Amino acid sequence: VQGCYSAEPLGSIQLENVEETLAYAHKPRVCADGATTLSTLASSSVAECGDECSSLGQDCYGFQYFVDYGGESNSEKIGGCSLISSLSSLALGTCDGVQNNTDLFLRADIAM
Repeated sequence: VQGCYSAEPLGSIQLENVEETLAYAHKPRVCADGATTLSTLASSSVAECGDECSSLGQDCYGFQYFVDYGGESNSEKIGGCSLISSLSSLALGTCDGVQNNTDLFLRADIAM
């Protein structure tokens, strides 16, 4: 989604939900290697992905948002996201977010 998304660090974002408000810690150029994917949303904004994750409650730990960093992986998913449900085998720092075209958003209440 060109022109609609900044690759600059956002720190955290606040997303509104009918039942609760959750903040997500933004980890630019990071991916969730080993995380379990709940679902993938195509052509969605960061806010829409966060709202969907929030609607799933404690089952959703966060999401990977696909950004065009020029990497070779996941280019067909740019502008969408994958909701993740597990951090048990998540290895932050071992997955190249530029190569995989991803930013990671983790719920602030469980962010590592």
